[in-house]
Formats: sequence, structure tokens, C-alpha cells
Amino acid sequence: MGGRPNISPKGSFQVLDDEHVMFADIHSPQTIANLSVNPQLSAIVFDPATRHGCRVWGTAEIFTSGDLFDKMNAGLAARNMVAKHVVVVTVDNFVTF
Repeated sequence: MGGRPNISPKGSFQVLDDEHVMFADIHSPQTIANLSVNPQLSAIVFDPATRHGCRVWGTAEIFTSGDLFDKMNAGLAARNMVAKHVVVVTVDNFVTF
């Protein structure tokens, strides 16, 4: 959007492994458009129940099919949601708070 970063809440953030996190695009076309142009990403994940979270910096890769896409959609089905994309982030750095 005019070279400005897009921010939108992601309630689907999940740790994939020691080097990757992922989230679903339910309805965030601007996020996907921005990541398609520049895959660098920074995200804040916050758990209001524990009042703890982390900030993640990394590089995003967008998926529209495959095992991770299917796994994410299986988990979202219980919430009556469907992912249009799954974004996998290779984590470069993170801080907890």
C-alpha cells in the first residue's frame, strides 16, 4: 500500500519447528500482496491469557497447496474457516516479552 507496511491480526500463528513459524491467510489480500513483492516480515505474537509473547523477524514463503496447507485447513475447519494461503516464515531472529 504505497510502500507502507501492512499490519493485520493473525490468530493462526503456529510454531512449525525450531526455525519456522506459519500462519493462515483467511482474508488478508494486502498482506499476501506485500509479501509477494517483499518477503521480509516482522510479526508480534501475543497470548493475552499469559500476557507473554514474542516478536519474530524472517522471510516468508507463500503456499496455496501441499501438506502444510492441508494441515492448516484441517485445524481451521473446527472454527469454520478456510485459509486461502499459508505463510511459512523462516525465522531470522526473535525476542520474547
